[in-house]
Amino acid sequence: MFTTLYIRELQNYLYSLRFQVSFVIVVLVFTLGSISFTSSFKDMHNNYAKYN
Repeated sequence: MFTTLYIRELQNYLYSLRFQVSFVIVVLVFTLGSISFTSSFKDMHNNYAKYN
């Protein structure tokens, strides 16, 4: 009985619009941050290779 209640509550939470919007925002921020870090790291690595 507890597992059925737990699964039903989890499904309601996962199907909620608030969760879906939050999930999309988190994925976008993570993706943009990763792209930004990658380009910044490439620049730092190129500068290091150039001056050493």
